[in-house]
Amino acid sequence: MNNTEFLKKYHELQYNIMYDKAYDLGFAYLTYSDENPELFWNRASVDKFISSHQIDEIDRAFNKMYRKPAFYFEKSDDSKALRYLLSKKNYIQKREDAWYFYEKEEVDKTGFEKVIKVHTEKYLDIFIDTMKEAYNKLGSYEKVVRRIWKEHHKSNRVEYFIIFFENKPVAVSTLSNYGGIGYISNIGSLKNVRGKGFGKIATLYAVQRSIENENKVHALSTNEEGEAKGFYDYIGFTKKFTAVGFVKG
Repeated sequence: MNNTEFLKKYHELQYNIMYDKAYDLGFAYLTYSDENPELFWNRASVDKFISSHQIDEIDRAFNKMYRKPAFYFEKSDDSKALRYLLSKKNYIQKREDAWYFYEKEEVDKTGFEKVIKVHTEKYLDIFIDTMKEAYNKLGSYEKVVRRIWKEHHKSNRVEYFIIFFENKPVAVSTLSNYGGIGYISNIGSLKNVRGKGFGKIATLYAVQRSIENENKVHALSTNEEGEAKGFYDYIGFTKKFTAVGFVKG
């Protein structure tokens, strides 16, 4: 699976999770969320150069949905011309994601006995409270986190995990399963335990579950400029590419 194929599969994975509607224009794949207008939820994914006319067509489609036009695609030499054209058409790069993949045969299972999978509403509340504290706040995303679990936990399409230490929740992670891909997200640990290995446990436990679910690809993304990159390198992930998000100015 090359990077283009992976990103296409990733967007399929997020259908009915991060966004509610999808439109295939042939030259672009548009996603739309009723819950949130942000770039992460509403964007056009492209895998090749598109014309100025096609960009305008995408603009009109997003405007009809009352969403700011946005694009997301792999950053590579092949996308230089598209990045230049978007900048000429008043688009601004707003994000750059580093995509990491776990390709080792073995997973360090140290600390896995501290992990509990969210299986009841009670543990869902604990998961959300821990996530709030780890991220400082969730805002409108809290409603989304709750809705996703209620809709998808029984099928194991989405799994939430809580790491406990001394009978207290200290870290969380999420695994989404679809089409042979295990996508890991929502990784966070409480400030007072950072540096003690709980983020590693949360991440690698999700990798192990992905393997057990017979996924072939185990991946996550993080801010290309963020501090977490070194952490993912350290625990065994490999960065394979970056992807950029452009929004109409």
